[in-house]
Amino acid sequence: MKFSCRVATGTSVIADTLVLFIPQSDKIDSPRLKQADKATSGALTTLVTSGEFVGKDGEVGVIHHPTGCRAKRLVLAGSGEKKKLTADSIRRAAGTLSRHKAITTAPRLAVVLEGFEAAGFAQAAVEGLV
Repeated sequence: MKFSCRVATGTSVIADTLVLFIPQSDKIDSPRLKQADKATSGALTTLVTSGEFVGKDGEVGVIHHPTGCRAKRLVLAGSGEKKKLTADSIRRAAGTLSRHKAITTAPRLAVVLEGFEAAGFAQAAVEGLV
């Protein structure tokens, strides 16, 4: 497995599958999520307001062929409560994703860590995925 790190705007990344880690919430309130929601023509808001995906620890949501994204799939990884968010939360969420078909069948995967700049979050995401 080959890993590389690049800085780019989340929805502009070219990949088969794009992963967003999302803390638990009943609304789209951060600039990062608002951008993803706009790029998917409101699909993220639809998932959250319906209760189908709210970012609980271990929760996974998939948006296929999101409009406004260059990826074929947008995978949402629930990372639990914002107040309790740590590198271990990201590691657990990535570990859950590592067993999901949208991840295991993706020839090219991109993980967006915007909003998770604390030390160790990128390393934790990689450790969880492998």
